[in-house]
Amino acid sequence: MKSVKISAKMFLAVAAVASIALTSCEKEDFNVDVPSIEIPNIQFPEAKDGTVYVMLSASASDGTLLNGVTFASDNEKYPATDGIITVTGEAVTLTITASKDGYLTDSKKITVTPMPNQLASLPINFVLSGVEVEDVPVVEGVTKPNEGTVESTVTLPTPEGQFQAGTYKTTVQAPTAAPFLNDDQKKALNEAIDKLTAPATRGAAEDLQVAKDMLRAKVNAFATKVPTVEKEIEFTLDKAASKVEIVMTSHTATTDITISAEVNGKTYSVNGSYTTYTSTVYTPKADGTAIGHGHGHGHGNDANAGGSEGTPQA
Repeated sequence: MKSVKISAKMFLAVAAVASIALTSCEKEDFNVDVPSIEIPNIQFPEAKDGTVYVMLSASASDGTLLNGVTFASDNEKYPATDGIITVTGEAVTLTITASKDGYLTDSKKITVTPMPNQLASLPINFVLSGVEVEDVPVVEGVTKPNEGTVESTVTLPTPEGQFQAGTYKTTVQAPTAAPFLNDDQKKALNEAIDKLTAPATRGAAEDLQVAKDMLRAKVNAFATKVPTVEKEIEFTLDKAASKVEIVMTSHTATTDITISAEVNGKTYSVNGSYTTYTSTVYTPKADGTAIGHGHGHGHGNDANAGGSEGTPQA
């Protein structure tokens, strides 16, 4: 007969199914033809010294199960792997943490005691409170224009082989003046958060962790690329063209910021910066040449319309 070895997860699943199967067989008031099958010789994990599987999960304050939670143990011998900590042999006391972006980190101290020759599971659930990013202020400092410009081009689909002379309307996703963090800015802020320290006083380490969670939540609330709005562009062709493009040329600026979180009367702060698009010029081009009399109409909070000859104006 073939032997089959199963993992901890499969063991728990088999145990649950077996329980259901045994319960279902209590009634004998039905007739079912059961085909003859070979039952494999299942070898459960070695339990000579006793094993406990600590099953970790987390939920929000409203009871909703949370995915993407990171679990960590303070003992390298007993890591949290796929939400399970395996303890075999002697009893051990562990401190387990659960963390997720946008939530306050939670910790639990547990003692796990395996019983000889027994396999057991120990479910542990964490309740994570969401961070209110409105409670984490951002103070703006000096704004400095960035050198150069950012240019992007939208090529319009060509109708029936070419554009005929006439007036056209189209829409593009235009940059707004809303702030955002580029990759370097976000990385710098997170590194500054990681470097924060707490005094060696009672409860300071816990307060520091709460502050870090609050600051990271605020950082993650920023957009990571320029926010856009739909903008209508109208232009007139004096003659037919095979290709029409809308060229957007933008100026940007960097603003220094300080993000702070207050926990139990102590303020934790990090310094960094964000980027904004300060102005954008929209230039329709036909076969590579700027069109003489175009104009545009913005829809939404578009504070970046520019204007000049041949440039759409909001």
